[in-house]
Amino acid sequence: MAVDFHRLNGSSADWGGFLNQFQTPSVYQSWEWGEHKKRSGWEPERWVFGDGSDSCLGVCQFLTKKLPTGLRLVWAPGGPVVRAPSAWTKDFARALWQVACSGHSWAYFRCDPYEAREFGSDDAEAMRRSLHRPWFFLNPGTSVWLDLPDSESEFVQGMVKNHRYRFRQAQKAGLAWTHEKSSATVRDFTEILQAVEKIKSMETRSEEHTSELQ
Repeated sequence: MAVDFHRLNGSSADWGGFLNQFQTPSVYQSWEWGEHKKRSGWEPERWVFGDGSDSCLGVCQFLTKKLPTGLRLVWAPGGPVVRAPSAWTKDFARALWQVACSGHSWAYFRCDPYEAREFGSDDAEAMRRSLHRPWFFLNPGTSVWLDLPDSESEFVQGMVKNHRYRFRQAQKAGLAWTHEKSSATVRDFTEILQAVEKIKSMETRSEEHTSELQ
């Protein structure tokens, strides 16, 4: 199946219109997240993929950055967002790679489609077969193991001075970390989340949505 694609140069509302066609779009594919990442040197590119008709197979927001060596970094957190598992074909994967390269001789492309976690094992395996791991890695590919001390006082003492100061200030203000699932906790968290979303001009989530995150 031939896959066509075009870059969207529209507005936040235009991009949101495409995202809303899908059931589980990631916040990392939102217009607002792409604009936020501009502050750290990334350039968002938003692309729409189709099957040659009016049907949309999927969309993807790529975060791109050019290195002095000429290498193009392309990162698609939470993307691409696809219509169905059947959209993941070799042609679709090839189209993703064409967009990732976009005229560059060298490109390092990573994607993390969250929808894959909703697919069945067979569909997820088909997705893996359509992609290939790079022959070199920019990150070490290792994990950090933290051996936390037994007591809180030892943990605080091991903090960087600035972090320890802010931790003490939070304690004086009565702030504390707890893990709860009560309706009161969900309500409090929703109020904080909505305040942050308002500041960042993001879509405001309901208390019902917050409760589903537990």
